[in-house]
Amino acid sequence: MKKLFALAFIVVGLSFACTAPKKAELKANDVCPMSGQPVDDGQFVEYQDMRIYTCCEKCLVEVKADPAAAADKAFPNN
Repeated sequence: MKKLFALAFIVVGLSFACTAPKKAELKANDVCPMSGQPVDDGQFVEYQDMRIYTCCEKCLVEVKADPAAAADKAFPNN
């Protein structure tokens, strides 16, 4: 009985240890790096470990053209 309990304990422990870690949260901005306006949650570009949100399609095109510069504006302390 003790062996069965120990085996069950090991199986349960391994099942928790084998679960994949959650993907790290991406950094996100609240203000459009191009216009300074509030962002639209549907307009963004993922760049490195950041999600750069924009206020509109026009700004989104600009961010896609140069995501590194947009990231510098969106996250100046990075």
